This record gives sequence, C-alpha cells and structure tokens, in this order.
Amino acid sequence: MALFTNLLRRARARDADALEQLLVHVEDRLRRFVDTRLGEKLRARMRESDVLQTAYVEVVRSIPKFRGQSEGEFVTWIMSIIENGIRRENRWFAARKRRMPESTTERNVLARLLLDPPATPSQEMMQLEERALFAAALQRLPQHYAEIIDLVLLQGMSHEDAALRMNKTASATRMLLSRARAALMTEVDRIERDSTS
Repeated sequence: MALFTNLLRRARARDADALEQLLVHVEDRLRRFVDTRLGEKLRARMRESDVLQTAYVEVVRSIPKFRGQSEGEFVTWIMSIIENGIRRENRWFAARKRRMPESTTERNVLARLLLDPPATPSQEMMQLEERALFAAALQRLPQHYAEIIDLVLLQGMSHEDAALRMNKTASATRMLLSRARAALMTEVDRIERDSTS
C-alpha cells in the first residue's frame, strides 16, 4: 500500500517512471476490462492495444488531477476513461463518418514520414518539420520507450524479434509499445503547444 501511495504521489508530479510502474501493475486488469467491453463490431475495427493507448494518453495528461488514493480508485478511474473512449468510438462508427477528426498523433506523423517522399518543396519542408517534431518527442521519452518505438515502428521488427532484442516476452513488448505510443503522442502534443504559446 505504501509503495502504491508513493508511486501515485510521484506520478502526480509528472514522474514518468512512477506512472509506468503503476500502469504495468494494473495493465492485466485493464486488458481484461477492455476485452469484456469492446464488443464484436468495434473489435473488428480496432485492437485492444489501440483502446489502451488512447486511454494511456488521457491518463498521462490527467494524472495530476486524479484525486483518488487507493489502487482500486486508480483502476476504476482508468476504466472510466476506457469506457468513455469505447463509447466515443461506438458513436463515431455508428455515425459512419468518412474520416476521423484532424489531430496530430504519432501515428499520423509516422504515416507521413514513412510514406512516399514529398512531391513539392513546400511538402518537403513540412516533412522536415514533422521529422524534427518526431525526433524531439522521441528524445524526451524514457530509453525503453524510444527503443520499442524504434524497433517495432521504425525498423518494422516483429514483437517476437523485438522481445528477443529487449530480453522480454512478446506480450510484454506489446504492452510496452502501447504505453510508449501514448507517451510519444503526449510529447508531440506538448511540443506543439509549447511552440504556439
């Protein structure tokens, strides 16, 4: 109990390592919750790890405002974030919108960086800016987050191969990648906010 309280206090103070320890500790429960709540239609369109990644972004952003004290309250808080995210996705798919709202995410940045080279000088300049944004965000991450992103997303390594390289199980690298992507998205957003303020 004292360990949880100490980690929570540090996580509220934006200690990324403490928050990661808390998330690792409760992740199996969160995965089971997602599994029971996702539903057939949504499961066909998105993975469990996508749901967790989205929730983790909100957790990273909102942890200083979390007022609970116990592990149960912490898990319940994250489950409510997951539930709200699932409802939002269900409404989006039910409305059959043609495309998602525009927002900068690490997935969008990665997609633009890894696709065909830009056709015009202005597109090339924009891609250079996005590369710089991605590199800056990646440098702010803990080393193991940056490593899993590099191995799986940039080098295209399978989770099995990345697990061997990192001396982890494939399941552990999948969970790690979810947390790493959430942290990367948060850093991209933070850098963009800092640059416009």
